[in-house]
Amino acid sequence: MFLESVSLGGRPFSDEPYEFPPRPGVITFRFSAPSYADEDGILFRYRLAGSEDEWSEPSSDPVVSFARLGKGEYELEVTAETTRGERSPETLTVPFEVRASLYQTPWFMGGFLLLIIAGLLQIPTLRARRLEAERTRLEVLVESRTKEIQENALRLEKEIQERREAEEAREELEVQLRQAQKMEAVGRLAGGIAHDFNNLLTSVLGYSELLLTDVDPESNMAQDLRQIRGSAERGATLVSQLLAFSRKQFVDSRAVNVCDSIKDMAAMVGRVLGEDIRIELDLFEEPVWVRADPNQLEQVILNLALNARDAMPTGGALWLGVQKKTVSEPMHNAYSDTVPPGRYASILVTDSGHGMDAETLKRIFEPFFTTKEVGKGSGLGLSSVYGIVHQHEGFIQVSSAPGEGAGFELFLPIIDPNEEPA
Repeated sequence: MFLESVSLGGRPFSDEPYEFPPRPGVITFRFSAPSYADEDGILFRYRLAGSEDEWSEPSSDPVVSFARLGKGEYELEVTAETTRGERSPETLTVPFEVRASLYQTPWFMGGFLLLIIAGLLQIPTLRARRLEAERTRLEVLVESRTKEIQENALRLEKEIQERREAEEAREELEVQLRQAQKMEAVGRLAGGIAHDFNNLLTSVLGYSELLLTDVDPESNMAQDLRQIRGSAERGATLVSQLLAFSRKQFVDSRAVNVCDSIKDMAAMVGRVLGEDIRIELDLFEEPVWVRADPNQLEQVILNLALNARDAMPTGGALWLGVQKKTVSEPMHNAYSDTVPPGRYASILVTDSGHGMDAETLKRIFEPFFTTKEVGKGSGLGLSSVYGIVHQHEGFIQVSSAPGEGAGFELFLPIIDPNEEPA
């Protein structure tokens, strides 16, 4: 292997050892391997130690160029081989250096550092002069404005007083407006539920009373009708309590074993859902106590069951479960509440229905949002569930996907019934 020539920017460069000026242009090396009989079949590989570690791909071009190399010491290594893979036992090594730029030399950097130090030493003097000039300017400005401030003092005081009174009036009006808007929203919610429930309950109570007059009071049919009437009366109680809540009246909360509550509701839920939907219970073996209004808790389960029924028009399954759950880290949910750490009664209501997509999940708890046809739903069921759960200091999470059903999990704080006030 031989180095035939070296050029810089297209001009021959013969100074040895090869030392190139700072930030050189294109450095070109030409080499050859005359020891091979067939020079046209020679392939060359190269690498630049100090810049590259990998060998280049074989090439028949005996020329290699490098552009704008930085300062430093380099070694160009070149080897040759034939197209048949016979490699030369020798490696050509060409050491060369690219000199540092002027600003990279030690004496230049030392001089520049001295200039910086000299400039820093001048900063206190310059700053003192600037502060003195600024102080003089401010004194003149203060003197010129003093008379104007004194003349406007009474006027500004009067304006401030007027603004304070206007601000207090505005804040009072905002509080009243927010309260009115909140009460309007709650009133609309209560009115919508009352309207829908009253229409249903009127029919249920009327027909049950008519049927009771036509059957034997001691028969099984009469017992079932009385059960229907009792359920309808409990529904009327729910409506009245919801209306009472809209007027900020007392809600009757007490210690409730949610396992017993759901077990007692199973028969009524089954009759509401119909024969095409089976109900499966998975209740905790021991009592699970929470502080809740039993009627509102029944309303929550009933609303979720009715929502599940609408998602299973051709039948399916509804699972009702109660478990004790300890949350050690916040449980996040993309479409509903984040559950903070604590001990909870976990109430699961899961169906095998058609499920919901992401866009629906984002809005399911909004009042008056519904995917049903006009006139077939008020969109208040799930928003009522959300409000009641939060009123009981609980949380709700939902998970669903199209074709995979939907699951609602309610988290209500667990209590010790022995510590509850009588």
